[in-house]
Amino acid sequence: MRDANEVGAAQDNYAEWLPDSTRVVVSSRADASNNGNLHVYRADGTGTGERLTEAPALHVPNAVSPDGRFVIFRSPVPGRGEDLFTVSLETDHAVTTLLSTEHTETNAAISPNGRWMAYQANLSGREEIFVRPFPDAESGGQWQLSQAGGVKPVWSRDGREVFYAGADGQFMVVPVQSGDAFVAGRPAALFDASAYYFGAPGRNHDVSRDGKRFVMIKPLALETSASPITIVVNWFEELKKIR
Repeated sequence: MRDANEVGAAQDNYAEWLPDSTRVVVSSRADASNNGNLHVYRADGTGTGERLTEAPALHVPNAVSPDGRFVIFRSPVPGRGEDLFTVSLETDHAVTTLLSTEHTETNAAISPNGRWMAYQANLSGREEIFVRPFPDAESGGQWQLSQAGGVKPVWSRDGREVFYAGADGQFMVVPVQSGDAFVAGRPAALFDASAYYFGAPGRNHDVSRDGKRFVMIKPLALETSASPITIVVNWFEELKKIR
């Protein structure tokens, strides 16, 4: 990826790692002909990268399938919010509609075994967390995980839990069975996450590779008790008086 301070450099956002851990896929304005299409770059900054999609609309990567074959991305569709798509990481880079409804679907996350997709959607007018099969997301059922609003799901490394940010500031967990059949338990609060940042459209938290901790963004606290500042005017006249 390019240095953002470089003159004429493109803007790259929403990086997702590929399974080989040497490359990332990003939404990139690498040229003036698009609003942000998908590009793959080496993580060490070498090489020129590879363009995956080409369209005037914004393409934002949400996840990469565990087998490394597909990138799942969201993109706006005129008249109905955003839908989910896949693009092949193989040579043809074929784009396929993954989930298209009259609602907005974003922040897809694929289970570690590659069989299920968690995502957020506004079916009721409020953002909630759902699960569908992958890659056949438009057939085979739908399960709602959250009960009081939720955004930005992420799977545990063993595929037995789905975490998400609740609408009330709590970070939530839902126990699941995600083998051949999908079964979900009841959501429960893990901890108060109101001090962490969840404001951007994309997911800005993750589970560490060893599955033992969360990676989150915590805004710096603003200084609330600044030291007083004394301003002296006409100080040169005062200086002449004491000389």
